[in-house]
Order: sequence, then C-alpha cells, then structure tokens
Amino acid sequence: MGAYTKGAYITELQAIFMDTLQDSKKLKSIGKFLVTSIMETLYQNGELSDDDIKDESKVQNKLKELLKNGKLDLIIEHRDSIIESARHFKKLKDRNKAILFYVIFFEHSLNSIIERVSSKKKIERKTITDIIKSVSIHGKTTWLLTLLDVPKLNDTHRSVILKVADDRNSYVHYKWTPDPDNDKLYTEIKQKEELFFNQIEKTVTYLKTFESKIVFNKKKGQFRENLKV
Repeated sequence: MGAYTKGAYITELQAIFMDTLQDSKKLKSIGKFLVTSIMETLYQNGELSDDDIKDESKVQNKLKELLKNGKLDLIIEHRDSIIESARHFKKLKDRNKAILFYVIFFEHSLNSIIERVSSKKKIERKTITDIIKSVSIHGKTTWLLTLLDVPKLNDTHRSVILKVADDRNSYVHYKWTPDPDNDKLYTEIKQKEELFFNQIEKTVTYLKTFESKIVFNKKKGQFRENLKV
C-alpha cells in the first residue's frame, strides 16, 4: 500500500467517521470515542470554550469544519504502553530498563503539558517544538512552568522526577555525573528498592492528576458532563 498524503488520509478518516455514525453499535461507540477525543483536544488548546461545549450545534460545526478543511492533527498517545513497559521491567527486577521507561513517561507528560499550555497561549507551533526539544527536564520542571503561568510541581514529586532522570542518564550516558542535591535527598530511598519504586508510582499518579487539572483548568468533570456527541 502506498503512503497516504495528509489530504487523502483525512478524506478516508471522514468516510470512516460517517460510516461509524450510521452502522453498528460497536462502530458508533468507536465514533463517539474519536469525537470525544477530538473535542477534548480542541478544549485543551483553547479552541472550544465551556459555553461552546454546551452548544451541540457549535460542537458539530467545529468537527465538520476540521474534517472539511483537513486541519485535523492526530497525535498518537504512547504513555499507556510506556508505563506498562516500565512496570513490566520492574516486575522482572530489571531496574535500569524500568527506570528508562519511567523517565520516558515523565518526559512525555511534561511535554504534553507544555504543548497544551503553549498552544492555548497561541505560541507558534515551531516555537513550541523548539522549546520541547531544547529545554532540559530540569527546566521543564522549574522555570519553564513559571514562564507559562503553570503552578509549581510538588517539591517531592519534582525531586523524584529529577532523581529518576539522573538514574536514567547514569545508565544511558557514559560518565554522567548525577546532581548531588537529588542524590542527597533520595540516597536512603534508593537503598530500599521497593520503597523507591513505590514513590515513583506515586509520582506517576500525581503527574497524571496535575496534567488533567492544568489542561482542563480543573473542569474535566464539567467538560465530560457538558459534552454531548
């Protein structure tokens, strides 16, 4: 099969979407999931307001506009499989690989927050990409959040993220020197491996909640209640 152009892909997506609305209950369920996901993205990016979500005609018109103009940017979300891999290697007691995937999860989550908030602030796409690529994980957990008017991360969870990132770097990069401040705080936890991973899991849960509050402006429940598709 040849490669799709963006226009051809959107055209096929539109055809699948229309079939979804007209065929079996299973396909309709898939269609509802897709529409909800698209609307969530538009809401997170500031392209739909709380009032828009309450108006079914506005939601439908926005969706039709996206499909008609081929302006639907699909993002493949990998975090579920990433966290599954981290837990898989943790179960196998392969500490280094578990740490590697936990850090990938943290980085994807931080990048998602930065991308959503920056889009809502109408920052150019290229600039957002440059920010995500060039700012270190330390910057993404400290000063960059401040510049974007995002609340501070909890100090304990921020330290966990940076400590795990240091562990990853000492495994991946030759002669990496860990940050002594992070080492000092978590020396005891590192010696007790189970406690260490339990703390990492708490930080995973914390970051999911933190992101949801930020991108939905603490209104995810209200959004789901108002969205009618």
